Amino acid sequence: MSVKEPIFSASKKDFRVDYFNGTGPGGQKRNKCALACRITYIPTGETAQSTKHKSQEQNRKAAFEVLANRIIERVKRELAAENIHIKQNKTTIRTYHEKRNEVKDHRTGIILPLDKVLNGNIDKFIEEMLIKETKDD
Repeated sequence: MSVKEPIFSASKKDFRVDYFNGTGPGGQKRNKCALACRITYIPTGETAQSTKHKSQEQNRKAAFEVLANRIIERVKRELAAENIHIKQNKTTIRTYHEKRNEVKDHRTGIILPLDKVLNGNIDKFIEEMLIKETKDD
């Protein structure tokens, strides 16, 4: 069993956490204490901040949740775009028709009997592909 490579990974050093004084209504404590939190994801520069809670810890958690959701959405968009790109580049090389007992190579247009191809006789496909490549050069 092979280990899958993670789609996205980040470590603590990829984030910068800044605390600052809150503004607006809330009394002197809000204006004096650095309770508000801004988190920056350094590789992309994405930021999120929270000032709505009365403690640094709550604001840090809230900011991380917002930032994580933004990063997840960005990664999803990138994966979707990559998947679309892969699908657009996908081409059919050969079609196997059991009922017609034939195999068609779409790169060269050559059609061979299915039983010959299944027995490993694909020399004609290879020869025609080599001829086509030399003509294209």
